[in-house]
Amino acid sequence: MPYLPEPSPWTLRLVKGSPLTHAELDNDLRILNQKINDTQGQNLGFGTQIYVDKIANANDGFLRFKTLSGMGGLTISSNTDTISIYETSTGDTPYKYSDPQGGCPSCKSIEPILGDHDIDTVFADIAGGSGNTISYGSAFAHLGAGWGNFMSGATYGVLGGGQRNIISATTYAFLGGGLKNTISQHISEEPLAVGGNYNTLVGGRENGISAATYAFLGAGYQNTISGAMLSTLVGGMGNMISGGSWQTLVGGAGNIIKTTGFYNFIGAGIGNVISGTTSPFYNFLGGGAHNRIKEADHGVVVGGFYNSVSGSNYSVLVGGNQNRMHGASAERFL
Repeated sequence: MPYLPEPSPWTLRLVKGSPLTHAELDNDLRILNQKINDTQGQNLGFGTQIYVDKIANANDGFLRFKTLSGMGGLTISSNTDTISIYETSTGDTPYKYSDPQGGCPSCKSIEPILGDHDIDTVFADIAGGSGNTISYGSAFAHLGAGWGNFMSGATYGVLGGGQRNIISATTYAFLGGGLKNTISQHISEEPLAVGGNYNTLVGGRENGISAATYAFLGAGYQNTISGAMLSTLVGGMGNMISGGSWQTLVGGAGNIIKTTGFYNFIGAGIGNVISGTTSPFYNFLGGGAHNRIKEADHGVVVGGFYNSVSGSNYSVLVGGNQNRMHGASAERFL
């Protein structure tokens, strides 16, 4: 019968220089087998651990590792001995990252893939809509949705939505929505020297806050707060607060508080005015039509038509038509 071929001799140690005996071979294999059984995987550094555990069977064994999976705009690929993780802007996610400063991975902004948006500042985001822009100097700004809205120099600003609204050159501003509303250093043809901060405009159409600080404008049409501090205009049409502090105008149409004074109030009505350059302070004009308080302190006009208090302090005019309290005298009642 044929003989089996003689196995080739094993030389596991080059330093010995000769084949191992059976005893040496058996012992070496036992040691080698024990070394393999004792071997475990090890995670280095910080972050998510990749190595899980080891399974040792009678004739084989497995080191088990977690699988990497790309999500949220990340793709993971493997090529020979390299694993690559990189951002993608495919249909897998509706958003993409932009790097307006270039070379600053930690300064990126977020914008939708669809909608033709533009972000040219750091740490900002656009959630949706179409044709919206966050321009230079608007770090940490948020633009929610809508169409054709614009933010520039609006650090920490929030513009919720609507159409063609603007926040410009002011910080910590909130503009909710509406159409063609503006919070800015200046409005249309009325440039002002200094822009203000911390202003809120909720909505409406063509309303504006310019060069004001801590101002609130609710809604309505073509209402403005300009150069005033801590002032409130709730709504109506064509109403204006210009200058001073702590002014309040609730509603109506074409009503105006224009003064360097403070704590003046107009409730409603049409074409009512509180004005002055040296006063007015603490005046109340309730409503009616075309009533005036000018250069007076602590004046009251409750209502009526074409009534006026001018230069007369602590005066009260209840109502009626075309009544006047003029002059330097004070504490009058009509």
